[in-house]
Amino acid sequence: MTTKKSGVTIRPLVNSDINPILGFWWSSFITNKEMVASQIGGRRDLSFIANFEGHLIGFILARIEYLGIPIKEVCVIHALAVEPNYQRKGIGTLLVNELKNTCKSKGIPTMRAFVSENDHKLMTYFERLGFQRSDIINLELRSGGEA
Repeated sequence: MTTKKSGVTIRPLVNSDINPILGFWWSSFITNKEMVASQIGGRRDLSFIANFEGHLIGFILARIEYLGIPIKEVCVIHALAVEPNYQRKGIGTLLVNELKNTCKSKGIPTMRAFVSENDHKLMTYFERLGFQRSDIINLELRSGGEA
């Protein structure tokens, strides 16, 4: 599936996209590239990239996951990034809409995006797209914690 709008092409992420994603966006942000590469190189059933004039300008990494009791099939967004020169031009929205349409066609009723409670900009962005706080609470146990 490929979508084209205003010269921007949205298509499924493929193996050859992994190095450009790692090299361009995460060269200064991620210290453990092997870990990130293994995540990107894993199941990418719902991941897409945005191209403009042959250049990678954005991506969304998402997967089908089976969560909860009863177990539900949900789409989990792990990352959404748009190259800074192309931000605020609708590229992220194109990626999310492509994902939303794909989920609908696959009968996946729920999409989740994990956002830091302190990242008000990203929280507002997802809320503008129709995402709402869910009834799921994320609990974590940090290393050194007692179980």
